[in-house]
Amino acid sequence: MPSTVEIVMSFMEPIRIDRMTINGKEYSAEYFGNQDMSSWSDYATKREFWRLCDCGTDFDKFEKLQDVLPYNNYPPMDIKLGQVFVVDYHKIDGDTDRRYYIADGTVWKDMPSTRQIRVV
Repeated sequence: MPSTVEIVMSFMEPIRIDRMTINGKEYSAEYFGNQDMSSWSDYATKREFWRLCDCGTDFDKFEKLQDVLPYNNYPPMDIKLGQVFVVDYHKIDGDTDRRYYIADGTVWKDMPSTRQIRVV
C-alpha cells in the first residue's frame, strides 16, 4: 500500500508534568494526552503517553523485547535517542496494560521506532 512520510513542523508541549515512581525511583513524566483506539483496536479503547525526564541510563539495563512502537504512533513530540516512554493501554476488559519503551535507534519497516523494555 503506498504511503507518505509524515512531517511534523512543530512539536506539542506536554499537557502536564506528573510524578511516577518506577523501581523505587521517582521521575518527572511529561504527559502528552491519549489516543482513542476504540474504532480500530480489538485490544484497547485508548492509550496514554508519557515521556520520562532525567532518567539517564537507568533503563539501559532492562531486557529489550520484540514489540516496537513507531515514532508516528506517538503524539507529535521530539523523540531523541535514549528517551524512555510510558504508554498505558486501557484494555476493553477494563484493565490497564502499562508498557515501557526506549528510543534506542530501532528501525522497523523503514520507520524509526521505540522498543519495548521489560521493567521489573
